[in-house]
Amino acid sequence: MALDSELSLDLNDTQRQRVTVGARTLAVLYFGVVALWSLCDPMHWSFLSSLILATHELGHVVFSPFGEWLMVAGGTILQLLAPIGAYLVLRRQREPTALFIGTAWFVTSLTNVATYVADARVQELPLVSLGGDTAEHDWGYLLGRANALASDTQIAYNLRGFAWGILIGVCMVYALRYIGSASRTREHTDPDERSAANGVATESPE
Repeated sequence: MALDSELSLDLNDTQRQRVTVGARTLAVLYFGVVALWSLCDPMHWSFLSSLILATHELGHVVFSPFGEWLMVAGGTILQLLAPIGAYLVLRRQREPTALFIGTAWFVTSLTNVATYVADARVQELPLVSLGGDTAEHDWGYLLGRANALASDTQIAYNLRGFAWGILIGVCMVYALRYIGSASRTREHTDPDERSAANGVATESPE
């Protein structure tokens, strides 16, 4: 009975590990594809886009007590802080995919900001207003206050380039981690293999 219980527990642990690995793989694939898709097609919409929009609108509310400028900028501020916060929470839980998920979310959010910035002068994007009033274009206001409206497309181009750089950088980090892990695994197994080979050589007749 005790042996059966131990086997059952081992099977349950194995199943949980498989589910965890599967969930992590799906999460990484989803966030990675959405981030890449948003970089290639700025108008692409996904569930993550809806979450970004919600955090953006919440940012206006959160920062509204601190004056008009911060209330307008607060949408962008919070939508960029949200993925950083998610990364910190996941990292505290020792989640191995924390860096990738946080980065992919941040890249998607930053690409969204770039699209909004590029629209500052032409203002063709459909806007959302929580109160139902006429929505003001955040970046039309912010760049207008900074006398930088004429640079909207250049700023957006730089933001997209920065987003590409971040995504490529984190992919390189994970690639180096994988290479380092594979190298350490070989270092642990090679001594045993060498010992076995030496043993065979010692036992062989002269």
